[in-house]
Amino acid sequence: MREELLSFLRVMFPKRLGPMVKILFYIYAGAAVVFVLYTFLPRNLAYIAIAGFVGMSIVSAPLFLRRSLPIAYDIAILGITKSGKTTLLTQMFNELLLFRIDGVRAQLRGEKTINRVSDYIARIKAGIPVGLTDAEKRFPYTANVQIGLGLFQREYKVTFGDYPGEQSKRVSDLSRKGSFQNNREAYRSLLRSSEFFGWVLECDSIVFIVDVARYLQEKYRSNGNTNEKEKKLGYVLEMTRSIMYDWHRIMEVMGGGPRTRQPRVALVFTKADLFDVKATDSRNETMERKITLLGFEPPLPKVKEVDKERYSKGVEECKESFADLITFLSGNAKSFEVVFTSSFGLLEGRRIGIQKVFEAAIPQ
Repeated sequence: MREELLSFLRVMFPKRLGPMVKILFYIYAGAAVVFVLYTFLPRNLAYIAIAGFVGMSIVSAPLFLRRSLPIAYDIAILGITKSGKTTLLTQMFNELLLFRIDGVRAQLRGEKTINRVSDYIARIKAGIPVGLTDAEKRFPYTANVQIGLGLFQREYKVTFGDYPGEQSKRVSDLSRKGSFQNNREAYRSLLRSSEFFGWVLECDSIVFIVDVARYLQEKYRSNGNTNEKEKKLGYVLEMTRSIMYDWHRIMEVMGGGPRTRQPRVALVFTKADLFDVKATDSRNETMERKITLLGFEPPLPKVKEVDKERYSKGVEECKESFADLITFLSGNAKSFEVVFTSSFGLLEGRRIGIQKVFEAAIPQ
């Protein structure tokens, strides 16, 4: 009998009411308030009180609905293989769950997301790379994310789409084969037929990932070679062209006009802690080799505070190298941010850029 009673109470009085139950509750509560005011107050005073109550309800309704009905929000994370996409996502969730991101709270949703995030956090703490995302599929990380406080709090049902680098490479390869006109139909076919880009066309934010490790590899490899310097860095040209082509073609498939719905766009440079790598006197350990070891090979780097001066200098040089891409995106996207981030580098005790990634990808 006792268990049956407890079960009945759990059903009738759940710990967290659903959105529609909340809305019905407030409608009935509002009707009860109007009835009490009309019954027990003098008529003229009752009319004034009811008018004031209804006015306040109308004004506060959007805020209530915003809090009670979470907004579905999809974010695509795009970048080539081993550029740090999955590691960055894992560290973002780790920072969220430890309440290290100001004004943002999150609750993971779904068994697959919870299991994968928990497993990847444990791997990273042990210095083990998380591995590559499945070459054929998007892995959706799902979470309820709350931004802000009090009446101005917003809640989103966020899906972070982690795409395998091989899929991004297919589009990069396609963009290098001939002219835009010649490959238009092939590109449209890829966008419409694959899960990879079919979902991108519907997303609310696109995060393009640029790998600082690859940028620095070529920078130090071309050191002292005038001809290569004159040609600029191959990786810079490759990423600039690929992302510009991706943007043009996505916009074309979506409609392409000035009134076309546009996603928020963030250009995120990962592994920014590598700007702090210092040269050594050893002839066997070149800067290029150090960047390769720290950027791509196990074990993972240890978390450490970076030198602010060296970091700032590296950021400015990198922005200068990618100036054409940054100018292009800032001129074409209605909402655009450049973010430098690191899963293992700290500035003043906080992981570099994690907070800014959220601010760039999700409306505050």
